[in-house]
Amino acid sequence: MDINVHSRVFRIVDCNDFTRSYYANEGADIGQAEGYPEDLFDHSRKMINMKQTPPDQAEFKNYIEVKLKGGRPNNGL
Repeated sequence: MDINVHSRVFRIVDCNDFTRSYYANEGADIGQAEGYPEDLFDHSRKMINMKQTPPDQAEFKNYIEVKLKGGRPNNGL
């Protein structure tokens, strides 16, 4: 169910047992629980807070550090 509050739309996906039984006693059908949507913000925050360089960029980062005379030289590069 979508609820409009002060021009913002919120989607209700589930409720607790008490609320479900209350509406059942009132004769209102609230339907089945829906799955929660994917939280893209949480995923992006995890990537930002990751201290480690992603594997696809790690080798390039080591190469640039060595070229700039920093870091530890890697004989494998």
